[in-house]
Amino acid sequence: MTSPSTPTRRSRRGAKLIVFPLIAGLLMFFGPSVAYAFGARAEAIDNRSLAAFPQFDDGWDYLPKLQAWAIDHLPLRGQAVQADTALSQSIFAEAPSYGGASSSVGVAGVGTDAGKKPDGIDYPQVIQGSNDWLYFGADAAAPCQPEESIDEVADGLQTLTDAAAESGRTLLIVVAPDKSTIHPEFLPDQFAGKDCMAARKAEFNKALSGLSGANVVDLVTPLKAYEQEHPGSVWRSNDTHWTPQGAEVFTKAVVSALEPSLLDSTSFELGSPVSSPGDLARLLGTDGFQDIPPVTAVRPGVTLSLNGTTIDPSDVPPVGYSPIELRASSTSSPLYEPTTVLLGDSFFDASRTQFAPFFSDLWYVHNMSGDIPGATDTLSGVLKDADTVVYEIVERSAAGGAISYQDPANVKALAEAMRSQPVGGAGGR
Repeated sequence: MTSPSTPTRRSRRGAKLIVFPLIAGLLMFFGPSVAYAFGARAEAIDNRSLAAFPQFDDGWDYLPKLQAWAIDHLPLRGQAVQADTALSQSIFAEAPSYGGASSSVGVAGVGTDAGKKPDGIDYPQVIQGSNDWLYFGADAAAPCQPEESIDEVADGLQTLTDAAAESGRTLLIVVAPDKSTIHPEFLPDQFAGKDCMAARKAEFNKALSGLSGANVVDLVTPLKAYEQEHPGSVWRSNDTHWTPQGAEVFTKAVVSALEPSLLDSTSFELGSPVSSPGDLARLLGTDGFQDIPPVTAVRPGVTLSLNGTTIDPSDVPPVGYSPIELRASSTSSPLYEPTTVLLGDSFFDASRTQFAPFFSDLWYVHNMSGDIPGATDTLSGVLKDADTVVYEIVERSAAGGAISYQDPANVKALAEAMRSQPVGGAGGR
């Protein structure tokens, strides 16, 4: 005989089966809204800026861009990544995969999704190496899923090189090497894209060295030399960018290529270590704090100003998608006087506080800002007044052709802007 209490027990069990998923669903749908009401805001956690709200004239790209914006600006996104990572690590003993380079999650240094044809390989966002070293998955995904051919990349750089020479300008091409290039020893024996990454980067470097009349600043040699003298100093084990000491190497290399005597009046001082989170560790759902010493470029007598207001080098604004102008004056240390425009990315951003005090008039903007409506026209206007152009690009993006100012239309606009108003020996202004 069935106990009179049996239906009650079953109904309670059934209620639990309904209530728990209901609670989980409510948390998923309304948790971010509640968190927002209590002050939680979305933050960049994957080595790139948050997606911008789309424009109505984006056409068929409007809805995908709106989805990317909504995902990026979701409060508690970082906590969700942490939970996803913890679950994947506990069940599968590996980090979660977020698809290829064209994934809607987005990866810095790879470019946009538009026109992307993934090769079907599932590239992780983070490659986990030995000794707790982490590498950005885009180091492999970008070269293995290129936006342009090597010939197209080289043609764009050659066009800019020729236009600068014809207009009397100085153009420096600076490729920030990937962490996997400087420290391959901690990479796993096998990972998605290992072979095609090596082949594509070798092809790119051969094309780069074959450019005619180009001023290409070598960073691999000085970074490795510095690392030999100061082991473990130029890259962090859990971050994709160079450290402040790596930024020092970058700054010295660029300044030396422009006017080496400026370094005679400069010292680079290492400060007390500061605890900082690693971007790759955050992609895996952990903060990964490490003690990293800051580096200050000491240039006696130099004062920086932004929009007429004096600022400290530590307050130099981050690189963005609109040009920023910094001015410097000096009562002692000499400055690089020619007006300089720098197209850069997060590697320049990690170096800007050391870099800025060398330049009398410095403009800088993100090298992906050509995707923003009107940005190319704005930069073209800035270039007309520039004497020197520094084009800094990270290796994975350069090898993959995923840089908006390498887009043929953007290259043409920049080249025409330089040719339309020559400087110096090419006709003056």
